Amino acid sequence: MKLLRTRWRPLGVHVTLVEPGNVKTDFTASRRMAQAVGGPVYGAPLAKAVGRMERDEADGVPAAGVAAAVRRVLESRRPPRRVSAGKAGGRAGLLARRLLPFRAFEAAAKSNLGV
Repeated sequence: MKLLRTRWRPLGVHVTLVEPGNVKTDFTASRRMAQAVGGPVYGAPLAKAVGRMERDEADGVPAAGVAAAVRRVLESRRPPRRVSAGKAGGRAGLLARRLLPFRAFEAAAKSNLGV
């Protein structure tokens, strides 16, 4: 889920990227996996990674927090180009993604998911 808003001078268009991170919604409980997903090679790592994602989502920012961030952007006279609306841990990940070389960030993300 991303909201884009920036100003493109000829058309007066504004775009801001809202990065919510993990959001606590019913989506996690509604997730369904195909029976053959992962197979014998990837099954266990996939289950571990999805389990971690589900825990992170369950502990995510409430949807109202993201909505409040979107509202602030929409009501702002000079909105920033990027807004993080998640919890501190998610915000740290967004900052790391911007600052670290791709391979270093990818290794950290894999480690966080246990794969």
